[in-house]
Amino acid sequence: MALASACTGSGSGSRAGVTKATATTEAPTTVAEAPTTTIAPSPRTIDTLPIALGPGPAHVGGSVVGPDGPVPGAVVRVERLVDDAAVAATTVQAGADGRWAVDSVNGGRYRLRAWRPPDLAQLTPVVVFVAVDDVKPVDLAVLRYPGDGNAVARIVPEPPKVGQQAVLAVGVSNGGVDADGVLHAQARPGLSVTLTLSANVAITTPTAVVTDASGNAGFGIVCNQAGPITAVVTVATAQQTVAVPPCVP
Repeated sequence: MALASACTGSGSGSRAGVTKATATTEAPTTVAEAPTTTIAPSPRTIDTLPIALGPGPAHVGGSVVGPDGPVPGAVVRVERLVDDAAVAATTVQAGADGRWAVDSVNGGRYRLRAWRPPDLAQLTPVVVFVAVDDVKPVDLAVLRYPGDGNAVARIVPEPPKVGQQAVLAVGVSNGGVDADGVLHAQARPGLSVTLTLSANVAITTPTAVVTDASGNAGFGIVCNQAGPITAVVTVATAQQTVAVPPCVP
């Protein structure tokens, strides 16, 4: 208490008090060791919200279209992405006119995919960006995969360039589209596949090829003009339109 009084004083008396207190206080002979244990702070509760679809001010929706037009009753999977990983998702069903919508969603990147069992599916999802207060129209296209003789086409290199030789491979399988939009397929070897292309693309190999052991039939093609390609394959006696990328300059 004498030290506290001396420190709160003023003038020369204050200084004398400080000197006296210092002179009469012995220096410690040992230095206290630092504590070896760490005291954790008191626990706190932090409220965090998971990244979810909503509620938010944005809207995403559109139509599901198939080979015959709008697809009533189609299933649409809507996934919100963060760093390409789905952090929230919902599934909606298109109405009788093929239209679907998800209201009151947060902004961000969304991955969309549509299907309708047992024969319609969109194998490649669409990824779109939805602004915070956006009304985003997105139409989704599904293709038909019948139970026997499904045909899927792929072009190498992709996309094909005008004047450059390319290979169009048609894979034929059987199976169907399940309730989750997954196409289950088994290769169909030994089937005759006939290819017909739009006028801007020439076929440089025979137009009819038998599928190999992996169910694939290969065709040589050359783009004569840039633009979309219409590709129709006939597997046995059934015709199908297959999706291929357009010719580019």
